[in-house]
Amino acid sequence: MEYKIRPPINWEIKEGDRPHIVKKFINEQMMYLILVNETGQFFTKNEVKELFQTDSDIKKFINTMSKETEFKLTNYKVITIDNHPFLYYTGELKKEVNGIEIKGEVHYWTSIVEDQLISFMGMDYSKNNSYPEFLKTTNSIIFLNQY
Repeated sequence: MEYKIRPPINWEIKEGDRPHIVKKFINEQMMYLILVNETGQFFTKNEVKELFQTDSDIKKFINTMSKETEFKLTNYKVITIDNHPFLYYTGELKKEVNGIEIKGEVHYWTSIVEDQLISFMGMDYSKNNSYPEFLKTTNSIIFLNQY
């Protein structure tokens, strides 16, 4: 998958250090991650749109994506990013790291592009409403394979 993304201004850019995390942008208590994973199956744009058509299918998808974390969903909607259908969802994420409980607001833009599950994830542990910064970064995404 070939894409371009403009990182937030003055954020540190790092390579991913976990499975499927290909890049991350970091700024104090905020982080923006790019996650890519093989699905093992090719999906057309129409098949992805169908996957995101009903509330029950969307909630099932979100539950599957967040099954390894404590995630409280607050909002979701189907959107388009550079001609591809994406599911945007947000909520509160809780996890334990080295005995310390961390809570934060998290924003996901997730889809299947051909045979790749891709997620753009903005996490904010400061609760300073970082959504506009994450949205600006997400709006810069261009999928090069379609041109």
